[in-house]
Amino acid sequence: EINPSMNLQYFELEAKRENENIFNDDFWGKLDGVCCALDNISERSYVDKKCVFYRKSLLESGILGTKVNFQKKSKQQKKNIPNQKGKCTSDK
Repeated sequence: EINPSMNLQYFELEAKRENENIFNDDFWGKLDGVCCALDNISERSYVDKKCVFYRKSLLESGILGTKVNFQKKSKQQKKNIPNQKGKCTSDK
């Protein structure tokens, strides 16, 4: 059972600088943590950098399906994910 006090919200916008009118300081400031499933490396890197900057915990599934890379990150961690190269599933 999911915690009934949990407030989940999903977005179909691309996670990138051009959408910072939505994903702005106010948006990031209201979050307790971030869970995402992005299918391209540039968006994953963008969200990772924002989570590091705003000191938000991040749980993300990556682009490899069941071959997911899991990295525990804490709010105090100041280092973001390394550049990763791989085949993306996105047609963007």
